[in-house]
Amino acid sequence: MDTKETRLASGEIVSTEEALNRFFNREIGFFDLKEDIQKAILQYIKEKDPEQKVLGRNWYDVLQDKFCVVEVLLREDYENIEEPSECIYSTIKEFDEFDSFYEYVAGDIYERSCFYGYK
Repeated sequence: MDTKETRLASGEIVSTEEALNRFFNREIGFFDLKEDIQKAILQYIKEKDPEQKVLGRNWYDVLQDKFCVVEVLLREDYENIEEPSECIYSTIKEFDEFDSFYEYVAGDIYERSCFYGYK
């Protein structure tokens, strides 16, 4: 791992390795990191732990009666792209039942969530 430094959203400057460690220890959120660190995290997950997910906000869509979650992914051809922001994309996953949604997000429903209208 390189020893580059990066500035976190808080303004704190840390090494790339420290930023990665903080993310994997759940001390800092994915969206608090710069795009090059986000790309490094997604690359690590893709290569070493493909079952792990990077999730954004989640919600209940009262009009469609579905549970939704934003998942952040790394493009398949990321190795051919230099600009980190062009390697990363988001997709929305939808679930008809709360149980399947809850399992997909591994119970992480308390942060970045809105379930207004769910009964």
